[in-house]
Amino acid sequence: MGEAEITECLRDSTQEILKGRFAKWRKKIWVLPGTQSHSAPSALRPDGITDIPIAFTDIREEDDDHDPHAITECKRIAGSRKDLCRLYVVEGLHRFKTGKYAGSHVVGFMAGYLLSDGPQSAAQGINGYLTGKGRREEHLQSCTLRDEPWARSSVHERPTLNVPITLHHGFLSFRLAPS
Repeated sequence: MGEAEITECLRDSTQEILKGRFAKWRKKIWVLPGTQSHSAPSALRPDGITDIPIAFTDIREEDDDHDPHAITECKRIAGSRKDLCRLYVVEGLHRFKTGKYAGSHVVGFMAGYLLSDGPQSAAQGINGYLTGKGRREEHLQSCTLRDEPWARSSVHERPTLNVPITLHHGFLSFRLAPS
């Protein structure tokens, strides 16, 4: 499967989890299909499509905020493939850093679909790319939310915004379902 198909499965699974284990949150959290994004209110055209936007009913009602309140960007990754590590940063992480995605948020999320290798190799490959660009301070570290081998966090200063964004990365491996 390609990235788009895996993202659909991840979104569907997230919605199912809300129906089951987190039923009390089901009507308060909307896990939406990918939506067009505007990085600036003055933008006349969308400048990206977020993979999994999440909206919270309470925030929408209290703050009259129509935008997604959390965004998950999804990318394929293999630590041994420099091309995928570059794309993870340039077409994923960088969109949060520049404010193209989650411009008014202090937290964002990325899902890395492991094509080969493991989560440690993926983090090392991404960190290698960042080091090569002089961005060592942005390295993926142990996750601040979960102490799991597949979870990492990173912090990124934003050139045009006053506050940095913390990204939480989840590296997911997949097995074929029995037929």
